[in-house]
Amino acid sequence: MGKPVEFGIGFLTGRTNICNIINNCYKDMIGQFKDYPEEVHLTIFILYDLEYQHTKREEFYTLKDDVYKKIHIKYITPEDIEEEKKILKSRYSLTKNEINLFLRNWICKSKKCNYVFCTKKKYRLLTILG
Repeated sequence: MGKPVEFGIGFLTGRTNICNIINNCYKDMIGQFKDYPEEVHLTIFILYDLEYQHTKREEFYTLKDDVYKKIHIKYITPEDIEEEKKILKSRYSLTKNEINLFLRNWICKSKKCNYVFCTKKKYRLLTILG
């Protein structure tokens, strides 16, 4: 058997019910790969916005222990986005205005940031939900 398939699902949200959705659906997510001939590693990326509904950060960390055991969870925090902006600015000599153009508004920014973080890990399959 070759290298495992790295499959990523990216969620972007300002609502805390994302944890309830994942808690209720993670077995179905894992079950989708049981008959696949190659080994599949599933990662869920959660990019959250604290400003959207003034949600507290800890409300995005209410996944069941079993979810963490069966699925790799990667949170993309507001601090991660700020760090990515610094990297974009230094690596590609982009101005602040160019970075903001690249990361236009929150929804667009979230999808692009989710994509950037997922592709850095070289995922062969990626779905972004928002």
